Amino acid sequence: MPLTITDTSYEALEKMGTLLNYSQLTKKIEELVTVKDSDSVRASIYNDSRFVKFASGKLGLRKWLLSGISFVLYPSLAQIKRGFISVNNYEYLFSQSKIKLIYQKKKYCLELKNSRITGFKKLYNQLPFGLTNLLIEIVALEQGSYILKDTNIEIEDNNLYKSLILRVLKERGIKRAENLLKEVLIRAEETGRLEQLLPLVPLEEVAKEIPQIYQPAKGLFKVNKFY
Repeated sequence: MPLTITDTSYEALEKMGTLLNYSQLTKKIEELVTVKDSDSVRASIYNDSRFVKFASGKLGLRKWLLSGISFVLYPSLAQIKRGFISVNNYEYLFSQSKIKLIYQKKKYCLELKNSRITGFKKLYNQLPFGLTNLLIEIVALEQGSYILKDTNIEIEDNNLYKSLILRVLKERGIKRAENLLKEVLIRAEETGRLEQLLPLVPLEEVAKEIPQIYQPAKGLFKVNKFY
């Protein structure tokens, strides 16, 4: 099967293990695949979610950005009894439909479908009474591997998270949750403040605390210019 520009670019970045700009990446792959110029590389990987572009113009892999990211889910026991948990606003943190979740040294095979992780009935009797939230960490994005680290954790106010969300929306306008979260994470990483954002909480929960932001539709976020 012929090598594609996107797959060759992915392999080159993975092998180098460092960020590259389009010109550098083009030089790395042009011996393996026909490449007209760096613009053709740019066009080829533009819509490929495996890649991340930073403000510096350099490219990296999404799995690098998300490695070790922790986030909080707020399911009800009723949801878990029915066998699912909603991951609305967190779609960017998943790349596989098959999910391997480790909890208390046991592995549970779950499935992501229509923004829901199904199969949680298997965990129902293992979770504490009075469950309020789940703390989950990404182990290996492209293998669909996650670990349930804790439950019922205290969430501290995160002003950095709020300020980055507001800044992205002011600069970019209306954003879908997936793209908004992506840009927030990229900006935090670029400024060396990614750890300060963790654990992530759902964008809807954060947006409620920012008066300038509203949702014109489910999963969409926008700044109220008249505020």
